[in-house]
Amino acid sequence: MCHLFCGKIHFYIGTDLHIDGYFTGEAAFKSTPDDQLKQIWAQRYLLNFMQDPQTAFFEYRRTKFPEFPVNPATSLNENNKNAIPVRWLYPSSEVNYNKANLVEALNRQYGGVDEVNKVMWLLK
Repeated sequence: MCHLFCGKIHFYIGTDLHIDGYFTGEAAFKSTPDDQLKQIWAQRYLLNFMQDPQTAFFEYRRTKFPEFPVNPATSLNENNKNAIPVRWLYPSSEVNYNKANLVEALNRQYGGVDEVNKVMWLLK
C-alpha cells in the first residue's frame, strides 16, 4: 500500500483499519490552503505519472511537489547532483538543421549554454 504524506511516498503494509479510515484520516481534505494544494498536486501527479509522464514532469516542475529526495551519489544530473533537471536539451537535429537560430536562442535565453539546469523563461 502506498501512502502520500507531505509530498513523500511511504510504503507500508496496511490493514482493514487503514482502509476503513482512509477518507477520515490522511486523505481527508486538509484545513489550510497550502495543505489543500499539496493534496491536489499529489493526486494530479499520481494520476499522470504512468499515463502521461511529460505532464507529470511539467506539473512537478511548476509546483515543486511532490518533494523528491535526490541522492547525490546516484544522481545522473552531471552539473548539479542535488537537483532534478528543469528542462530538456535541444535535440541534435537543431544543431544540424537550424544552427543559427539555435545559437541565437541559447544566447538569448541561457547565456549561450544548452544545459538541463538552466531555468527557462516561463519558470522565472
